[in-house]
Amino acid sequence: MTDNAAHNLLNLTLQTGWFVKEKIEKTDNQTGSFFSVCYKVEKDGEICFLKAYDFAKFLTISIPGSKIVDVMNEMLTAYQYERDLSEYCKNRHVTKVSFVKEAGEEVVMGYAISIVPYLIFDMADGDIRKKLDLPQISNSYNRLSIISNICLTDFNKEVYFFDNVLNSLILDNSIYINNSVDCFSHIKHKYVYSNDVYGIKKFEDRIKSDLAFDWKKFLKENKIKNKIYDILDLYKYEIKNEVKFDLEKYFYGNK
Repeated sequence: MTDNAAHNLLNLTLQTGWFVKEKIEKTDNQTGSFFSVCYKVEKDGEICFLKAYDFAKFLTISIPGSKIVDVMNEMLTAYQYERDLSEYCKNRHVTKVSFVKEAGEEVVMGYAISIVPYLIFDMADGDIRKKLDLPQISNSYNRLSIISNICLTDFNKEVYFFDNVLNSLILDNSIYINNSVDCFSHIKHKYVYSNDVYGIKKFEDRIKSDLAFDWKKFLKENKIKNKIYDILDLYKYEIKNEVKFDLEKYFYGNK
Protein backbone atom coordinates (compact mmCIF):
# COMPACT_ATOMS: atom_id res chain seq x y z
CA MET A 1 0.00 0.00 0.00
CA THR A 2 3.00 2.32 -0.54
CA ASP A 3 1.13 4.29 -3.24
CA ASN A 4 -1.92 4.87 -1.08
CA ALA A 5 -1.92 7.81 1.32
CA ALA A 6 -4.70 6.30 3.45
CA HIS A 7 -2.19 3.69 4.67
CA ASN A 8 0.53 6.24 5.31
CA LEU A 9 -0.84 8.83 7.73
CA LEU A 10 1.24 7.69 10.69
CA ASN A 11 3.20 10.52 12.42
CA LEU A 12 1.51 13.22 10.32
CA THR A 13 -0.21 16.27 11.79
CA LEU A 14 -3.44 16.80 9.88
CA GLN A 15 -4.70 20.22 8.79
CA THR A 16 -7.31 19.99 11.54
CA GLY A 17 -4.53 19.76 14.13
CA TRP A 18 -4.81 16.06 14.95
CA PHE A 19 -1.52 14.15 15.26
CA VAL A 20 -1.67 10.58 13.93
CA LYS A 21 0.14 8.63 16.64
CA GLU A 22 -0.72 4.96 15.95
CA LYS A 23 -2.03 2.79 13.13
CA ILE A 24 -4.56 0.20 14.30
CA GLU A 25 -3.84 -3.08 12.57
CA LYS A 26 -6.63 -5.57 11.92
CA THR A 27 -6.46 -9.11 13.23
CA ASP A 28 -7.27 -12.09 11.02
CA ASN A 29 -10.73 -12.60 12.55
CA GLN A 30 -11.86 -8.99 12.13
CA THR A 31 -14.15 -8.38 9.15
CA GLY A 32 -14.81 -4.68 9.72
CA SER A 33 -13.01 -1.67 8.24
CA PHE A 34 -12.64 -3.27 4.82
CA PHE A 35 -13.02 0.11 3.13
CA SER A 36 -11.03 2.12 5.64
CA VAL A 37 -7.77 2.34 7.57
CA CYS A 38 -7.94 3.05 11.30
CA TYR A 39 -5.66 5.17 13.47
CA LYS A 40 -5.36 6.66 16.94
CA VAL A 41 -5.02 10.45 16.81
CA GLU A 42 -4.31 13.06 19.47
CA LYS A 43 -5.03 16.76 19.89
CA ASP A 44 -4.87 18.90 23.03
CA GLY A 45 -4.24 15.80 25.15
CA GLU A 46 -7.34 13.97 23.84
CA ILE A 47 -6.93 10.62 22.07
CA CYS A 48 -9.56 9.70 19.47
CA PHE A 49 -10.25 7.18 16.73
CA LEU A 50 -9.75 8.14 13.07
CA LYS A 51 -11.35 6.27 10.19
CA ALA A 52 -9.59 7.02 6.89
CA TYR A 53 -11.49 6.02 3.74
CA ASP A 54 -9.42 3.82 1.42
CA PHE A 55 -10.14 4.62 -2.23
CA ALA A 56 -8.10 1.63 -3.41
CA LYS A 57 -10.50 -0.78 -1.66
CA PHE A 58 -13.47 0.78 -3.43
CA LEU A 59 -11.67 0.16 -6.72
CA THR A 60 -11.20 -3.54 -5.92
CA ILE A 61 -14.95 -4.18 -5.66
CA SER A 62 -16.10 -1.83 -8.42
CA ILE A 63 -18.10 -3.18 -11.33
CA PRO A 64 -15.78 -3.99 -14.28
CA GLY A 65 -15.72 -1.09 -16.70
CA SER A 66 -16.60 1.52 -14.07
CA LYS A 67 -14.96 4.89 -14.48
CA ILE A 68 -12.64 6.07 -11.74
CA VAL A 69 -14.70 9.21 -11.17
CA ASP A 70 -17.78 7.02 -10.57
CA VAL A 71 -15.94 4.85 -8.04
CA MET A 72 -14.62 7.95 -6.30
CA ASN A 73 -18.18 9.26 -6.16
CA GLU A 74 -19.25 6.00 -4.46
CA MET A 75 -16.54 6.48 -1.83
CA LEU A 76 -17.43 10.12 -1.20
CA THR A 77 -21.11 9.22 -1.01
CA ALA A 78 -20.35 6.54 1.62
CA TYR A 79 -18.27 9.08 3.53
CA GLN A 80 -21.00 11.74 3.37
CA TYR A 81 -23.66 9.20 4.31
CA GLU A 82 -21.84 8.14 7.49
CA ARG A 83 -21.11 11.75 8.40
CA ASP A 84 -24.68 12.92 7.79
CA LEU A 85 -26.22 9.88 9.48
CA SER A 86 -24.23 10.69 12.61
CA GLU A 87 -25.55 14.25 12.56
CA TYR A 88 -29.09 12.98 11.94
CA CYS A 89 -28.91 10.67 14.97
CA LYS A 90 -27.28 13.32 17.14
CA ASN A 91 -29.96 15.91 16.37
CA ARG A 92 -32.65 13.40 17.31
CA HIS A 93 -30.92 12.45 20.56
CA VAL A 94 -30.32 8.83 19.55
CA THR A 95 -28.44 6.89 22.23
CA LYS A 96 -25.91 4.06 21.97
CA VAL A 97 -24.42 5.60 18.82
CA SER A 98 -20.86 6.81 18.39
CA PHE A 99 -21.11 10.28 16.84
CA VAL A 100 -18.65 11.81 14.40
CA LYS A 101 -16.52 14.27 16.33
CA GLU A 102 -14.87 15.83 13.31
CA ALA A 103 -14.88 15.23 9.55
CA GLY A 104 -12.26 16.31 7.06
CA GLU A 105 -9.98 15.35 4.24
CA GLU A 106 -6.24 15.35 3.88
CA VAL A 107 -4.16 15.57 0.70
CA VAL A 108 -0.81 13.83 1.14
CA MET A 109 1.47 14.55 -1.80
CA GLY A 110 3.73 11.87 -3.22
CA TYR A 111 1.17 9.07 -3.49
CA ALA A 112 -0.76 7.80 -6.49
CA ILE A 113 -3.92 8.01 -4.38
CA SER A 114 -3.26 11.17 -2.39
CA ILE A 115 -6.68 12.29 -1.09
CA VAL A 116 -7.91 10.82 2.20
CA PRO A 117 -11.40 11.65 3.52
CA TYR A 118 -11.63 10.81 7.22
CA LEU A 119 -13.97 10.79 10.21
CA ILE A 120 -12.91 11.15 13.85
CA PHE A 121 -14.81 9.53 16.74
CA ASP A 122 -14.36 9.31 20.49
CA MET A 123 -12.04 6.46 21.39
CA ALA A 124 -13.82 3.25 22.48
CA ASP A 125 -12.48 0.30 24.48
CA GLY A 126 -12.70 -1.93 21.40
CA ASP A 127 -15.20 -3.12 18.81
CA ILE A 128 -18.00 -5.65 18.92
CA ARG A 129 -16.10 -8.18 16.79
CA LYS A 130 -13.36 -8.42 19.42
CA LYS A 131 -15.96 -8.82 22.14
CA LEU A 132 -17.46 -11.72 20.21
CA ASP A 133 -14.23 -13.67 20.66
CA LEU A 134 -14.60 -13.86 24.43
CA PRO A 135 -14.43 -17.52 25.54
CA GLN A 136 -17.85 -17.42 27.20
CA ILE A 137 -19.51 -16.48 23.90
CA SER A 138 -19.11 -19.91 22.38
CA ASN A 139 -21.77 -20.42 19.71
CA SER A 140 -23.24 -18.68 16.67
CA TYR A 141 -26.62 -18.05 18.29
CA ASN A 142 -25.04 -16.14 21.16
CA ARG A 143 -22.84 -14.14 18.80
CA LEU A 144 -25.82 -13.15 16.70
CA SER A 145 -27.89 -12.23 19.74
CA ILE A 146 -25.26 -9.64 20.64
CA ILE A 147 -25.06 -8.17 17.15
CA SER A 148 -28.64 -8.44 16.08
CA ASN A 149 -30.88 -8.40 19.15
CA ILE A 150 -32.57 -11.49 17.75
CA CYS A 151 -34.69 -11.92 20.89
CA LEU A 152 -37.21 -9.60 19.19
CA THR A 153 -37.42 -11.74 16.07
CA ASP A 154 -40.21 -14.23 15.41
CA PHE A 155 -38.56 -17.13 13.57
CA ASN A 156 -41.93 -18.71 12.87
CA LYS A 157 -42.40 -15.93 10.32
CA GLU A 158 -40.30 -14.84 7.38
CA VAL A 159 -37.15 -13.01 8.47
CA TYR A 160 -35.30 -10.25 6.62
CA PHE A 161 -31.51 -10.57 6.69
CA PHE A 162 -29.58 -7.28 6.48
CA ASP A 163 -25.88 -6.60 5.97
CA ASN A 164 -26.15 -3.43 8.06
CA VAL A 165 -27.15 -3.18 11.73
CA LEU A 166 -28.96 0.16 11.49
CA ASN A 167 -31.07 -0.94 8.53
CA SER A 168 -32.12 -4.09 10.36
CA LEU A 169 -33.91 -1.84 12.86
CA ILE A 170 -36.23 -0.37 10.21
CA LEU A 171 -38.22 -3.38 8.96
CA ASP A 172 -40.17 -5.58 11.35
CA ASN A 173 -38.78 -9.07 11.96
CA SER A 174 -35.33 -8.23 10.66
CA ILE A 175 -31.83 -9.02 11.86
CA TYR A 176 -28.30 -8.17 10.89
CA ILE A 177 -26.48 -11.32 9.89
CA ASN A 178 -22.82 -11.73 9.08
CA ASN A 179 -22.20 -13.52 5.78
CA SER A 180 -19.90 -15.94 7.55
CA VAL A 181 -22.69 -17.12 9.88
CA ASP A 182 -25.21 -19.52 8.32
CA CYS A 183 -26.88 -21.00 11.40
CA PHE A 184 -30.21 -19.45 10.36
CA SER A 185 -30.13 -20.53 6.72
CA HIS A 186 -32.91 -23.10 7.31
CA ILE A 187 -35.37 -20.36 8.33
CA LYS A 188 -37.64 -18.75 5.72
CA HIS A 189 -35.82 -15.55 4.87
CA LYS A 190 -35.01 -12.83 2.35
CA TYR A 191 -31.93 -10.64 1.98
CA VAL A 192 -31.83 -6.84 1.78
CA TYR A 193 -28.49 -5.35 0.79
CA SER A 194 -27.47 -1.71 0.50
CA ASN A 195 -27.91 -0.06 -2.88
CA ASP A 196 -24.25 0.67 -3.54
CA VAL A 197 -21.43 -0.93 -5.51
CA TYR A 198 -20.66 -3.68 -3.00
CA GLY A 199 -24.34 -4.20 -2.13
CA ILE A 200 -25.18 -4.72 -5.80
CA LYS A 201 -22.38 -7.25 -6.06
CA LYS A 202 -23.73 -9.13 -3.03
CA PHE A 203 -27.22 -9.03 -4.58
CA GLU A 204 -25.96 -10.55 -7.84
CA ASP A 205 -24.25 -13.38 -5.97
CA ARG A 206 -27.14 -13.97 -3.58
CA ILE A 207 -29.92 -14.33 -6.18
CA LYS A 208 -28.23 -17.45 -7.52
CA SER A 209 -29.56 -19.35 -4.51
CA ASP A 210 -31.77 -16.98 -2.46
CA LEU A 211 -34.27 -14.15 -2.62
CA ALA A 212 -32.90 -10.60 -2.35
CA PHE A 213 -34.37 -7.12 -2.73
CA ASP A 214 -33.99 -5.72 -6.26
CA TRP A 215 -33.28 -2.01 -5.81
CA LYS A 216 -32.94 -1.34 -9.55
CA LYS A 217 -36.43 -2.67 -10.33
CA PHE A 218 -37.97 -0.98 -7.29
CA LEU A 219 -36.58 2.48 -8.08
CA LYS A 220 -37.44 2.21 -11.78
CA GLU A 221 -41.04 1.05 -11.33
CA ASN A 222 -41.75 3.63 -8.65
CA LYS A 223 -40.04 6.38 -10.66
CA ILE A 224 -37.84 7.44 -7.78
CA LYS A 225 -35.08 9.73 -9.02
CA ASN A 226 -33.56 10.39 -5.61
CA LYS A 227 -30.47 8.36 -4.81
CA ILE A 228 -31.63 5.76 -2.28
CA TYR A 229 -28.76 3.82 -0.73
CA ASP A 230 -30.57 1.61 1.75
CA ILE A 231 -33.77 0.95 3.70
CA LEU A 232 -33.03 3.85 6.07
CA ASP A 233 -32.87 6.23 3.09
CA LEU A 234 -36.13 4.76 1.79
CA TYR A 235 -37.76 5.15 5.19
CA LYS A 236 -36.84 8.85 5.28
CA TYR A 237 -38.11 9.24 1.70
CA GLU A 238 -41.47 7.70 2.67
CA ILE A 239 -41.84 10.06 5.62
CA LYS A 240 -40.88 13.13 3.61
CA ASN A 241 -43.23 12.29 0.71
CA GLU A 242 -45.99 10.74 2.83
CA VAL A 243 -45.98 7.47 0.90
CA LYS A 244 -45.70 3.80 1.82
CA PHE A 245 -44.32 1.21 -0.59
CA ASP A 246 -45.08 -2.49 -0.85
CA LEU A 247 -41.60 -4.03 -0.91
CA GLU A 248 -42.57 -7.70 -1.16
CA LYS A 249 -43.00 -7.83 -4.94
CA TYR A 250 -39.44 -6.61 -5.47
CA PHE A 251 -37.65 -9.63 -4.06
CA TYR A 252 -35.97 -11.64 -6.78
CA GLY A 253 -33.88 -14.78 -6.94
CA ASN A 254 -33.59 -18.49 -7.51
CA LYS A 255 -35.54 -20.00 -4.63
